[in-house]
Amino acid sequence: MKSEGSANAETLTTCQQWARALGPYDFFARVLSQRRKEILRRLGPEALDATDMFLDLALRFESDHTANLQAFLLWFAQQSSDQKRELDQAQGQVRLMTVHGAKGLEAPIVILADATTLPPQNKSRLVSVQLNADQALPLLNHPTRVVVPAIDSHKQVLKDKQKDERKRLLYVAMTRARDELYICGTTKLNGDGEPAPAPADSWYALVDEALARTGAVRFEDIDIDLREGPARHFGFSPQALQVMSEPGDSAEPLPDWLVRPVLDEKNLAPRATTHLARGDDRVINRAAARRGIAIHRILEQLGQVSDKALRPLAEKLGLDPATFEALLALAQGEAGVFFGADVKAEVSIAGEIDGIGVIEGQIDRLLVTQSTIWLLDFKSERTPPDSPPPAYVHQLALYGALLEQAYPGRSLKAAILWTQTGRLHWLENIALSQSLDELARKAT
Repeated sequence: MKSEGSANAETLTTCQQWARALGPYDFFARVLSQRRKEILRRLGPEALDATDMFLDLALRFESDHTANLQAFLLWFAQQSSDQKRELDQAQGQVRLMTVHGAKGLEAPIVILADATTLPPQNKSRLVSVQLNADQALPLLNHPTRVVVPAIDSHKQVLKDKQKDERKRLLYVAMTRARDELYICGTTKLNGDGEPAPAPADSWYALVDEALARTGAVRFEDIDIDLREGPARHFGFSPQALQVMSEPGDSAEPLPDWLVRPVLDEKNLAPRATTHLARGDDRVINRAAARRGIAIHRILEQLGQVSDKALRPLAEKLGLDPATFEALLALAQGEAGVFFGADVKAEVSIAGEIDGIGVIEGQIDRLLVTQSTIWLLDFKSERTPPDSPPPAYVHQLALYGALLEQAYPGRSLKAAILWTQTGRLHWLENIALSQSLDELARKAT
């Protein structure tokens, strides 16, 4: 049986492997799925909503930026906005919330259960006297026989501000209700054994006074035996609508779209953007697209995760065994330099190149040694060309230029791996240099 320390060490080692190989969403999805039961047991079902929101943020970050874990953590640490949970999601539940926490939310039924009490008085010994818009002077708020008018007036101003803030909170609380609002509370008994009225500045008293002054609101007593007195209903009782049993004749003709024949399914298939740019009407081959995605997912983790751990992922992605074995062989062949333990996967890169401008992108595989920069990019064409298109050469030339700025004095080795066939194509440095010159001419 493993000790707690060894189990934790094994978990951390696994997380380190995932962090090197996975993007933000995949990494945290794996970690949270393994700890789902512990989260549920310790924090309750609402904690799962928070984890789902967090994963949504990770997914949106990947779509808007790059699938880089370190970049996501830096971005997330800089966020200050709160994520609100919609009350409609809590079906069949009663949620206990503060008024501040309920801001921006709405529910069919809202109960203000403690509306007859007042907040505790501010017993601070200091009173902040506002001298001007930017300066305040702290004064000692100590009970004395001598009343200092200046201090007493400032104390009254603070009390008025606190009352106004409570009224604003009451407005927020009342407007959270979509259909029904219940305002209630308890009070102590007076000397006659009768319930004392709610304090004058309590929410209950404020609402009661406001409703008593308006003649437009109809109210009625509800027959419930309460110690504090009758429960009152403000507003009109709901009335059931009568539905006509026989629909009337309509002179309006049916719209054209309602009787128009459905389009043939093959005409609804989306066309690939690259094919449209070339004037090609071929549609997307969904099976080939799924196969390309599966290959790319395996290549992302090849060399970062053990072959044994990759095999279940390949089966889940629907990758056939022959293709999977061919991908494993890549790590042992000419491309093996890009699949070692020190190689970085999915590396985000950004910088400025003189004469071209600011560049950003993501490198599929990167290895930097004392003498060489090894750069690899995956391409998924099902029928790879004999030589890479100029756009691909431009892409790697830009990456290489940024890397040479970051790691001066090192030689550059750049290659393209055609994932569908496993063929590795090395790019000559002269071709990369000429590509940069061409991009600089176009930029001027």
